[in-house]
Amino acid sequence: MPEIKPVNKDNIGESGTLFQSGKLYEEYLGKLQNAYIGASVYDKMRRSDSEIARVIRVISTPIKSAQFVFEEKDLKDEKQIFQAKFKNFIFKECIDWDTVLYEVLNYLVYGFAVFEKIYTVKDTKEFGQITTLKSLSSRKQSTIYEWNRDKSTGELESIIQYISQGDSTGYHTIPSSDVLLFTNQKEGNNFEGISLLRTIYANYLRKDLYLRLDMMGLEKNAIGTPVIFLPQSLRNNASEFDKVKKVLSSYVAHEKQYLILPDELKKDGFEIKKGEYNSTAVDKSIEREDFKMISSILANFLDIGTLQSGGNSQSDILKEMFLQSIQHIGKYISSVFSKEAHHIFVMNYGEPEVKLDMRATGISKKDIETLAKVVSELGKSQFLTPDENTESYLRKEVGLPKIIENKTNVKPKEVKIEDTENKKVENKKVLLNKNDELIDIIQKSVDVKAIKLLFDDSEQEYNDVIKRNLNKMQAKYINDLKVALNQSNPVGAISSIDIGFTGKLTTDLKQVLNDAYAKAQKQATKEIKAKMKLEKDGIIKRISSKIIIAVRQIVRTIQTDFENNSTLEAINQIDRGEEKETIINKVDASIATYIASETAYKGSGATVNKFINNGRNNFFFENLDVIQGFMFSAVLDGGTTDICRSLDKQVFLPKDAVSLQFTPPLHWYCRSILVPITPNMTLPNVTGLEVKDIVKKGKVIPASEILKQKQF
Repeated sequence: MPEIKPVNKDNIGESGTLFQSGKLYEEYLGKLQNAYIGASVYDKMRRSDSEIARVIRVISTPIKSAQFVFEEKDLKDEKQIFQAKFKNFIFKECIDWDTVLYEVLNYLVYGFAVFEKIYTVKDTKEFGQITTLKSLSSRKQSTIYEWNRDKSTGELESIIQYISQGDSTGYHTIPSSDVLLFTNQKEGNNFEGISLLRTIYANYLRKDLYLRLDMMGLEKNAIGTPVIFLPQSLRNNASEFDKVKKVLSSYVAHEKQYLILPDELKKDGFEIKKGEYNSTAVDKSIEREDFKMISSILANFLDIGTLQSGGNSQSDILKEMFLQSIQHIGKYISSVFSKEAHHIFVMNYGEPEVKLDMRATGISKKDIETLAKVVSELGKSQFLTPDENTESYLRKEVGLPKIIENKTNVKPKEVKIEDTENKKVENKKVLLNKNDELIDIIQKSVDVKAIKLLFDDSEQEYNDVIKRNLNKMQAKYINDLKVALNQSNPVGAISSIDIGFTGKLTTDLKQVLNDAYAKAQKQATKEIKAKMKLEKDGIIKRISSKIIIAVRQIVRTIQTDFENNSTLEAINQIDRGEEKETIINKVDASIATYIASETAYKGSGATVNKFINNGRNNFFFENLDVIQGFMFSAVLDGGTTDICRSLDKQVFLPKDAVSLQFTPPLHWYCRSILVPITPNMTLPNVTGLEVKDIVKKGKVIPASEILKQKQF
């Protein structure tokens, strides 16, 4: 077979999505820009306007009536039957499905919907102990403050949520791995999408104005305009004239809606006819805006699907359009849940031979006909044109500006600090020296050697576990291979060899990481106890679900690599016509080379360091009552990365959401840690964690380049 060489190609262009400081600026109207601003407007629209609420209800009802299920493709395949049962169990038994689906459909109203995935280890009768969803918790759109994306790929990296509620007040960073995101009409990296209500915003504002005018007209008509004919003698008496105006002002609620005319006009037959308020024109304007709002929402909704009808009647076409849109939404929702269900299944049982996806079935025909009837009536009233470009129409009608060009790429001006007076320079040096002294005290409060030893020992133990299990498997596999080569169908027999070390390897790695986690918390406890005499020991009592998930992913990777160097190598040798002895020797050598290579232990340092840092940080953040700040501490030697060197000795506050994005580990084999600063210590200058330019070998390395080293 010809060798296929991988092609490495970095991105040249970008999506062009308007991002700045984690915020999206695709929306050109300031009142609708960014989730935490626009979401409150859409929420008001859907709650306050009965017509908008009615259309949303008509659209969402058929989707709610659908059955979202996993079904086996082969009714006789036991593995597929089991997979379907397991995946259905996750969404029907482990979470409140009806509530989740109701909240998911809000992505149509707001443009997007965010859920935080919370896992748990659960004992079940049918599946035993499994890792599964504990809940899918909705995160309100108006609380989404920033979207952090990977600079190289543009993919979502994390979400910063701002909560203003009791003890939870502050910024909370949710990594993308813990997020389930639904986006309507996503373009590029616009994670906020486009709301179905976006094109009716102008109609909504006009309708609100017309309603106010109508109420004012009715109110004025109910009171009327009082007319008084005043003799000239009273008009000339300033005191009496003021009293008359005061009475009239009181009558019309202190407004000036009254008439004072000379008495002579009445004598000469002057006549004033009573004015009447005609609400017909305003009512028609309100009705027009209602129809436009309904038609725009439905037009946007129908555009979601694809019309595939032939020469059918108008009624059948509308039904088909609606059905296509409903099916498209059902398919999209199913695709998002399918990925999550498959992820959980693989965590528990590995990759299946056949992947089963969720399907939306049983959509109510009655619901389809109801909306089709609404659409049909709008079509007859000429308020709905299927191919109308509603967005362009609204911009032209209301006079909205065009989308502004992206000006966010303008480089900020460099600010240079120049001390022109010797006194200022000396004062600055004194302050820096004092701050350096405080940082040095904090640095010495931590047993760096003990932590470094914990990193090294745990990594070595981790690698030893892998090597020990791989060596055992090598011996077993070679024996099984000898037997398989003597079969009538050696390829089939080789393919059936059980890679039987994964269970033991999983158990051993769990224990290594669990021990590293516990030792890290014990070390963190010592640091706090030495300063504050804290009683809590903070040591975990069980294996955390995150460790289980991480280990299963590691073991799957090792199993795949082992199979590539054993089973795949053996089959390749058979295809080349090699003798049995040669096949055995080459497979044995291939496995030995793999065990001796770095591939088998790739990421071991990063994995161990991650859980050591998790152990330390989790303990610290559970005891914030005795911590006033943190200092980023990097191990400075020849192997220190630029990003850790840039952040070293910077100080931040515990609830600084931006700084928490740089909580170590930041990359593979990251040895940096957070050092707690207790209340009995003087807090140095709080800078927050910010990656800055550094000078390395006489060359300035910009922060933008250094940031690319961040991998976690």
